[in-house]
Amino acid sequence: MRGKLPRTCNVQKETVRYGSFEGVISLSDLSRLAASVEDDKANINVTFEFYRNEIGLAVIRGKVKSSLNLNCQRCMQVMRVSIDCDFEFLLGADDGDIIASGLDNIEIENGFIDVYDLIEDELILALPLVSRHEYQDCNEYWSNQIDVDDAIEKENPFAVLAKLKGDL
Repeated sequence: MRGKLPRTCNVQKETVRYGSFEGVISLSDLSRLAASVEDDKANINVTFEFYRNEIGLAVIRGKVKSSLNLNCQRCMQVMRVSIDCDFEFLLGADDGDIIASGLDNIEIENGFIDVYDLIEDELILALPLVSRHEYQDCNEYWSNQIDVDDAIEKENPFAVLAKLKGDL
């Protein structure tokens, strides 16, 4: 693996030499994602590689790992969410190749792709739709309330009918 993680990559050049990258992106460099989380001090670990698939199309494949602080929508407290996602995309392919391969396509601008935008998009898609703690971890009073509700016995509305049937 090569060292520094570039912001943009020349697709043709990296695909020919099977470029492989590994590095860390600061959350503060990803403004759209930073707006969705509680702090911007997290780091995102990224690895990706360029290659040509069996029919000669340029492909980028990689992995993104991070742990982000989100706001629990149940108790409104900060919670930690681990994100671990894999991605694989064609690069600048036409519609027929996209359908045949079953992979999504990334459009190339002037021969380059913005890796940070790609990583940010993948992380945003990997976030939970509604972030919330496990039920028992969210609010201590909720778990006690459940126990109280279970302890209260409700009167059976058909008990009167059973009594009348017994009287007959």
